[in-house]
Amino acid sequence: MYPRNNASPPRIAVGAVVQISDGAVQTADVLIKVTPEGGSASAGSGTTSYVEGVVHYVPTQAETNYTAFTVTAHKADCIPTGTTVVTTAASTAGQVVTDEASRTASKATGFATPEDVSPTIDFDPTINPTTLDSTAVDAIRDGLATQTSLNAVAAVTAKLGMMIQDDGEGNWQYTVIAVAKAPTGNSEITVNAVVSVPAVVAESAAKRTGEIIRSRGTRWLIAIEELGDLTGVEKLYLTIKGGDVADAAANLQIALSIPASVDDGLLRVNGEAANDKTMGSLEVESYVADDEAVKNRVIVTVNEKITKLMMANPYRYDLKQTGEAAGAEVLANGRFRVIADTTRAVS
Repeated sequence: MYPRNNASPPRIAVGAVVQISDGAVQTADVLIKVTPEGGSASAGSGTTSYVEGVVHYVPTQAETNYTAFTVTAHKADCIPTGTTVVTTAASTAGQVVTDEASRTASKATGFATPEDVSPTIDFDPTINPTTLDSTAVDAIRDGLATQTSLNAVAAVTAKLGMMIQDDGEGNWQYTVIAVAKAPTGNSEITVNAVVSVPAVVAESAAKRTGEIIRSRGTRWLIAIEELGDLTGVEKLYLTIKGGDVADAAANLQIALSIPASVDDGLLRVNGEAANDKTMGSLEVESYVADDEAVKNRVIVTVNEKITKLMMANPYRYDLKQTGEAAGAEVLANGRFRVIADTTRAVS
């Protein structure tokens, strides 16, 4: 047991703090929070040290004057760690002394046989996200809930043994398998954590990176905003596909020439040449953003007679520019989900 209100508190091994982006174990600038039983968390006033990648903490005497307290080690953009310490007023460092009542209650009245002792230990290595310390939950949410961070996590898959997948329902799911060897050298400790992050949904306008959801058999009017200077752009393509296929097999493709051309409009529908180019169009429009900067948006329009031909599936889309001066560049991309319409009539 840990001595309570001791003038020289023993050192506590809190655990390892790991960088989210590359899995590096932190050995400097780790912060400590101490949460007493029944109280609120506050910055630790004790001494922090590091041994073989494990954060150690020596609390102050006042921090130990509780029946129990939690020590949490944390750092920005890192997965935190923590431990709970239960204290006793009847202990001193290196020695446990019980009071008379405890000794009377614990007197043995017989001897145990080998059959009385079971060596089986049940250990569930799974971390339930709902029971994580609030500091850990905040760090996971702030560090992993953006598309940029998801892409960064994907880049270190080989380093951390990490799997990322799209469940088809607008959620990104990833499983983090912690380094098999703990800092103590124990090779049998494996931790699995599963977290779901909602995808970005744009109903009236698509950001430069995000998901667009539209209903089949309806007129689509989509604004792709926050585009910069389009000087030098000779052509724009809006393409929707169900996989890594050629443009000729696109489920939907619309083109716009700058200046306009008779070849503009709807090009492909479900892998076939469009019969009527006027059934789809792109239009460039300038506007003043909230920061008073002049930006461009592309307005995508698709007639309901075309959208009714689309299968209700998840797709990928991008808006791409071409031009000798501007070069080929993807201006916006993301998921495009077509939802089935209950009423199939369009006229």
